[in-house]
Amino acid sequence: MYLKLHYIFLIIVLLQTSIVKPQNSRAEISDGDTITKTLKLGEAHNYQIALNQGELAVLTLYDYTINTKSIVTNEENYIVEQSDTWDISNYIVFYADESEEFSIEIEPFNNSQEKGVYSLKTKVYRSETNDKTETINQFLSIFYEDDGPGASILILDNGIPKYKRSFGLSNLEYNIPVTENTVFNLASVSKQITAFGIAILAYRGIISLKDDIRKYIPELPEYDHVVTIQHLIDHTSGLYESRHALVLAGYGSEGFYDKDRVLRYLSRQKNLLFTPGERLQYSNSGYILLSEVISRSTGIGFAEWIKENIFSPLEMNNSLIRDNPELIIEKRAYPYYATSEEDHAQSLNDFGAIGASGVYSSINDLAKWLNNYKTGKVGGPEILAIVNRQGVLNNGDRTNYAFGNWKSDNKGLNRINHLGLTSGYRTSVTRYPDKDVAIIYLANDGAFRTYYLARKIEDIFLLDSYSFVKKESEGSKTIDTNKDTSSEELESEKRIDTDITEYLGVYYSNEIVASYDFVEKNGKIQIVSTKHRPIDLEQTNNDIFKGNQWFFDQIKFQRDKSNKIIGCIVFSDSDGTGIEFRKE
Repeated sequence: MYLKLHYIFLIIVLLQTSIVKPQNSRAEISDGDTITKTLKLGEAHNYQIALNQGELAVLTLYDYTINTKSIVTNEENYIVEQSDTWDISNYIVFYADESEEFSIEIEPFNNSQEKGVYSLKTKVYRSETNDKTETINQFLSIFYEDDGPGASILILDNGIPKYKRSFGLSNLEYNIPVTENTVFNLASVSKQITAFGIAILAYRGIISLKDDIRKYIPELPEYDHVVTIQHLIDHTSGLYESRHALVLAGYGSEGFYDKDRVLRYLSRQKNLLFTPGERLQYSNSGYILLSEVISRSTGIGFAEWIKENIFSPLEMNNSLIRDNPELIIEKRAYPYYATSEEDHAQSLNDFGAIGASGVYSSINDLAKWLNNYKTGKVGGPEILAIVNRQGVLNNGDRTNYAFGNWKSDNKGLNRINHLGLTSGYRTSVTRYPDKDVAIIYLANDGAFRTYYLARKIEDIFLLDSYSFVKKESEGSKTIDTNKDTSSEELESEKRIDTDITEYLGVYYSNEIVASYDFVEKNGKIQIVSTKHRPIDLEQTNNDIFKGNQWFFDQIKFQRDKSNKIIGCIVFSDSDGTGIEFRKE
């Protein structure tokens, strides 16, 4: 239904679009323009837009039958925005710190087809006071309805709130609005709190970061190499990702799985993916084990210990760890996801992954948490030194992960950030320590745009502190952007013709003790079991299929020397770890 609506929209656009004449090999665009074009491999479409000081351009790019990438440059040829698209739509957003003209270049990206159709819609937002926070408010207001899921956003500048705003509803059933005290599941942002707790115990001498994790969790297998607490902190342990395997095994098809199940699963994994310390591979399993290390080394439940040692001293009175599915959480935002352009459904809460997830907090409480990274009210300078330490691989190279935070460079500024994703929650907590700026973005809308919106807030607020990179000069690939688009270009991408009969059958994994039946339905493969709803597969390449559920995101079939299908490896959409199934 969603795709059909967009195709209907495209037909309307084709009938209504007025084409702007190009000047100097670039098509001039302005507020309110909508342009629909056919783009061929090897070509680039170029546009130009003039913005006054303080204006924000929001270009909506619909990729109907072709993926695209875009680059925006200013008058001095510095890149101010670049992105690529995989979904049906994307946004190109840039802000004018001073009046100037911007160039937009759109090219095909990672396509197998020779040509396709896209549509570009232009909207310009102006601030009456030339205040960046007013522009940010107008920008965010585009994406949230009063009767839909929402978000809570806080920008801190030198510890002072410069922007604080909430949008939408925390509960659609009872029409309860999101406020600055609404609490959200932080998802993987929770990891920095778990890591901070480990640092406290290490400094107190209760544990050592060099300890073998089997010292605290002896039921884990004795691997060929020692896995230390530091390996878990740094995501360099080589442990399997637990969530994918447990959902495939039938535990929590909607995202629920608890710590005890994780421990039982990991106790079955006799081998590691790689030698600990060899490389960084993000692992929720490691952080779930860290929560257990805290519990077993202190004799206190993880949630209670974090409350006593972090939340209460920092007066984070609305923050907690949900380690019990029956726990009532006051002021909680319920998680939602879109079922169409107008309707939403509630996601079931992934409360069980404590340590890796499961912290509930508000923007007001998180402001206190981030301030502690400066003051050391909890922990002091010694522990701050520990948690700011980046991981080190066996070869001596440093990773960009440091105790629950990613460290990177963003246009010349040091950026410390972590994103969170679970069920219908999307969270982003970012610090720019050199500028003493922090941005907190908590949402109960499952759309991935949350991360893009959070990043654009940073770009608008910090624009005058960025060091932009100059675009390298290339031969002009501009083509006539006035060429009309024919509806005949909307034919679907070609599919691979393959006899699916050889893929059908029962597949069993001894690793997770689970089996699935691959059957034929309407000429395509469908996966059925007693554990999940039917999963439909689409072929993307020879022996490679894509499923319509995240835990069956990609299936690669395996053949023996006689070219007979003997099994498959199933991958999730967020991890490189595959679970092997053998065909029975």
